[in-house]
Amino acid sequence: MPEDSYRITKGTPKVYIKTGANGAKRAQGFCGECGSHLYATSVGDGPKVYGIRVGTARQREQLVPRAQYWHRSALHWLPEFEGTRIVEEQ
Repeated sequence: MPEDSYRITKGTPKVYIKTGANGAKRAQGFCGECGSHLYATSVGDGPKVYGIRVGTARQREQLVPRAQYWHRSALHWLPEFEGTRIVEEQ
């Protein structure tokens, strides 16, 4: 979700910086009360794109998957989403 289209409607998330396997840093936002993961986004200046967790969005019915990332670590019993792009890693 582009930064100008994303907003949190209640509370202020806590953020920690995670370093990925490729060395890239990502800001991970989570609820300071319950610990639920809310989003991930880039660190530093520049326009942000938020990777949101579907369970935290009111519009989840409208959030149809377009790609499956980290597919190589998917559990074998999970179905693939028909018509989505599959990406094995980040």
